[in-house]
Amino acid sequence: MGRIPWDEQKRRREAAKNKHAETRKKFRKFWADKSDRLLAQLRSALGDSGLTKTQLSDFSGADLATLSKLRKGVHKTVRLTTFVSVAEACGYEVKLVEKDPYDDIFRDYRVKKLPPLPKREP
Repeated sequence: MGRIPWDEQKRRREAAKNKHAETRKKFRKFWADKSDRLLAQLRSALGDSGLTKTQLSDFSGADLATLSKLRKGVHKTVRLTTFVSVAEACGYEVKLVEKDPYDDIFRDYRVKKLPPLPKREP
């Protein structure tokens, strides 16, 4: 087995880097819409909770500055733990629910090989 020429190694690295960049771009585009909707729902929950910022901070464990930025819409993302604790302090419950496998758009990107989907019955 011979050594791979330097030009070929460089070309392969560039191809892999471009492939990963495209995948990240698709992922970010997909989640931008969903995260905007979730944060809008969290903002409305903050307003509807009837609690002051200090009370929310005490109950959720989040910073006053973080809560203020969430209310104003400054934050475009939020940690999952912060999201869950603030939502629960506002009176909501956050659950993970299994999706319909036919709606799973990231199925092909997973490393784990999944069994083929059964035929959908009408």
